[in-house]
Amino acid sequence: MQTVIVTGMPGAGKSTVTRLLAARMPRAARVAADDMNAMILAGAVWPLGQPAEEAARQVELSYRNLAALAENFTDAGFVTVIDCVIPDGAHLDRLLSHLSSVSPSLVVLAPGAEACKQRDAGREASERFTFDEYDELDEAMRRDFGDRGWWLDTSELSADRTAALIAAGLNLEPAAPRQGTGHRDGSSPLASTSDRSPVFMNTVNSASNSKLSDEFRSYRDQIRRMLGLLDGRSEGRFAYQLWFVPDSAGWPDAPGYSDLDWNSRYIQAGGSAERMSVEIQRVEDGELRHYVVGRQHDVDEPPTETVNVAGTDHPVHPAEVFDADEATDVFFHYFQDSGTVPDGYILRHLDLS
Repeated sequence: MQTVIVTGMPGAGKSTVTRLLAARMPRAARVAADDMNAMILAGAVWPLGQPAEEAARQVELSYRNLAALAENFTDAGFVTVIDCVIPDGAHLDRLLSHLSSVSPSLVVLAPGAEACKQRDAGREASERFTFDEYDELDEAMRRDFGDRGWWLDTSELSADRTAALIAAGLNLEPAAPRQGTGHRDGSSPLASTSDRSPVFMNTVNSASNSKLSDEFRSYRDQIRRMLGLLDGRSEGRFAYQLWFVPDSAGWPDAPGYSDLDWNSRYIQAGGSAERMSVEIQRVEDGELRHYVVGRQHDVDEPPTETVNVAGTDHPVHPAEVFDADEATDVFFHYFQDSGTVPDGYILRHLDLS
């Protein structure tokens, strides 16, 4: 089953939306950081309180408790919705480090700082979040994990509509049964049938997954954004992967999803927006084969350049070095044309055995 992290600034609507989202599904649990913190009846220190060391310790405790409950619910067959304010990329990574047995989707409710201020001011005094740095928090969240998930501008969306969008975008609601199997036969990079289309997924740093969506920007622009945010740093954004799940697999929780291991067929980029390499992995003759994508060149010549990915230099040919704009052309063709690369590009087999 799936785990979904829903975050956003105070006043973004997380509590209402996560309750509505969980209620749309036949088996779902909501786990909220506020509920975890409220269990401390003596000695509680809020995240920005003093002493700072104790505040940080209790934030870490909250992350551990959230993750433990989420994994328990997920293991028991529940879709788990986590409600938590995540202020920056470091905190997101800390929460993810405790979710070791699941690969959560990240949804960011982003109505804007002014809307959050107004909503918080409209709460009962006992429920208000005493906080003045909304603009700084919004900037930190967008800077640190603006590409790591699905950002929803909810400024003009009702809570019901927001929950419906998330459920549809992440395929959380059970689909009506359809005829046919749609199994992969190994004869083409992507499986397809006449009445089904694949769902494409984004993965950043092998840490967070989200559905590729054109809800707020075109598919091509979304791919370009993801590639453009790569910086190559181990503590930043060093890898972006696009992979697919056919509708027939019942993503994310049908048995065929895990059995067929769909995310082993993908296109990925590693490095920075200015200098990256592009690779694909696909099925040929029943076996997974990995390739480096490049412009026309002699693949038998030894590589003479490198692309740095998270501190490690990977040898490549000059014709295999891309920037974000050219990589977008390759990724978008892969997305549109059943897992192939555009004309004029070749594949160099990379033996990973």
